[in-house]
Amino acid sequence: AKCSILRLVSGPTIFDGQLELWDGIGFTVICGFSFDQVDANVACDELGFDPATGYGDETTYYESPWNYTPDGYEWAPLDCVGGEASLYDCPTLGYVTCGPNDSPARLVCGDPT
Repeated sequence: AKCSILRLVSGPTIFDGQLELWDGIGFTVICGFSFDQVDANVACDELGFDPATGYGDETTYYESPWNYTPDGYEWAPLDCVGGEASLYDCPTLGYVTCGPNDSPARLVCGDPT
């Protein structure tokens, strides 16, 4: 399994923010419209946090969008089944692509302390 590099940005705490993934060149956002509890828990576990307490996209979870300027969405929507060690191990919804009109994934992980 390839270990991905994730980060949460633009949030009020280290556990809360826009989910981004290193693609080998730079950080890219992850599609938010299909991002669900299973995807969120895999991401939180990979980040070293407790399971997700909130997830979704800016239109379903947050009251107002945060500023972001992605060069493009390189990741198709995720479809994790649970138990994956990395988001790289999750299947994707390959028949769907993300674009500038789609919201990025937002994530709130549990505090492990």
